[in-house]
Amino acid sequence: MASPKFVLPKITNPYTTELLVAHASKLSRKVQLLVSNNRQHITKTHRDTLALAYWTILFEYHSGLLTLVRTRNPTSAFALLRVFEEAFLKLFLVMWGTDKQVQAIWEGTYNTDFAAVGAQIDEKLGKEPLFGPKLKGQIKTLHGFTHSGFEQIVRQLTKLPDGSSDIAPNYADEDVRQLVVETMPIIFLAGAFLTEFLNYPDENKAAFEMFNDFLETQVASLKLDELIANPPKVNESS
Repeated sequence: MASPKFVLPKITNPYTTELLVAHASKLSRKVQLLVSNNRQHITKTHRDTLALAYWTILFEYHSGLLTLVRTRNPTSAFALLRVFEEAFLKLFLVMWGTDKQVQAIWEGTYNTDFAAVGAQIDEKLGKEPLFGPKLKGQIKTLHGFTHSGFEQIVRQLTKLPDGSSDIAPNYADEDVRQLVVETMPIIFLAGAFLTEFLNYPDENKAAFEMFNDFLETQVASLKLDELIANPPKVNESS
């Protein structure tokens, strides 16, 4: 009599999109509270005032974006990505940019050069070019999402079984996950930059620790996805 065939149980990744969004929301709030915790900040120059203002704007955008994802409004969530990233770039500039850049922001005449500011961030981090090329390659797509361009149009068409199309949002779950993951390094870097600027060493350390923990979670989730997609083969014996 043949031995019963062993079948691997079906495995799913428990780190669902819903859990990812909840995790991102919790971490975003914790980073925000590193600075926005009822502490009285000493503002010596308009750089300090602008930095705290853009810090608030950044987290308002992030909260709104995550809320839209959670309530299944991806069109609006993706539209917020450009202004969210621009708020981060301006936050960086008012802390570490040139006096000319800061003055233009203060006067409301500054036009954000995504690639140039990205290069300034790379210089600040002392890393190989990353943000500069990345933002340069992204700006057209970000603009399209915000201004109802092609990027939004193609995601409003859903193919039906008979080959026809219906007009309905068609954002893949992977697109939504990528959107959320895209925002998190910005949140952590914003926390690291501002706490350094304000000379809050303990909070600066906490921001980096949270960033590392988040990255470890993402790596573990990706490894589990890979394992699920390529399960180990089981030797069958008669």
